[in-house]
Amino acid sequence: MHISDPVLWLERTMNKYTRLLFILDTLRHKRGLNARDIAEECGVTERTIYRDLNTLLGAGAPIYYDRGYKLLQKAFLPSLNFAPDELVFINNALENCALPGYGKEEELNKSIRAKINANLSHSDNYLKNSDALVVYPKISFKPDFDDPIFKLLVDAINRQYSVNVEYDSMTSGIRERKVDPYSIVFRGNSWYLIAYCRLKKEIRTFRFNRIHKANPVDNHFNRLPGFSVQKYFHNSWLFHTGNPVEFKVEFRNEAAKVILSGTHHHNERIEILNDKAVIYSAKASGFEEILRWIIGFGPNARIISPPELKEKLIDTLNSTLVLYH
Repeated sequence: MHISDPVLWLERTMNKYTRLLFILDTLRHKRGLNARDIAEECGVTERTIYRDLNTLLGAGAPIYYDRGYKLLQKAFLPSLNFAPDELVFINNALENCALPGYGKEEELNKSIRAKINANLSHSDNYLKNSDALVVYPKISFKPDFDDPIFKLLVDAINRQYSVNVEYDSMTSGIRERKVDPYSIVFRGNSWYLIAYCRLKKEIRTFRFNRIHKANPVDNHFNRLPGFSVQKYFHNSWLFHTGNPVEFKVEFRNEAAKVILSGTHHHNERIEILNDKAVIYSAKASGFEEILRWIIGFGPNARIISPPELKEKLIDTLNSTLVLYH
């Protein structure tokens, strides 16, 4: 098919059966749509919509025409009673999530939102401005849900069998590891696999785009009792885990305003010295992550404790200066 054939291209933008359900859901919450309106919603031609409507009528769908196509409401279950703030929350979650916004995932998102709209018990305008609250997660890697590695790991998580992965570690390079996959999570700006590593005999975090190969292992595993992703990252500054370190930093000028403008860790403590300086304290895992965060404030941040963090900062800055001599 050549790209210059717009009719065929449009008709393939949405799977037929997905489109039929989408048309039903759309007619439930939008009244008086003509064939052209429905075609624009689905990204197909009017001719295709007429065929779809005939298919739905033939299947017994209660569609009728009265100054536009409508759906007999009494033929379906009662509508959902979402409160206005619940609607805004659901819509923003679907609109601003870190999942890919293209291909099959775009169709899933659109279909879910149409079903929610179709079941609303009122016609308020809370969802008409989908960009009223917008979040742009910084995503350096978007997983392909049809990728064989992704599908295998999801299956291994659900059915609890081990997997041999070829992983490119930042410290040890490419090595094969046998892991028990627990979860795939988005954190910071990337996707990660949380798994029990048989080599290290502990739960580890694997950056997803560094997994080059994955093969199933014919054995069942049991997750460690009490494990949850929330508990696993509880003390993390970002995504590194391990023994937490308690640190204290003095922030001044613009940096102090940044510290006071938001929450940076769930157990942080802030002491205001004056209108231009604060003392920030927290206890978190991820020594290197904490250090990079502090360096980002430049001369407006001074480490008070611990001494190891201060020494690491000095070594990092000296090594950086060498590059410019």
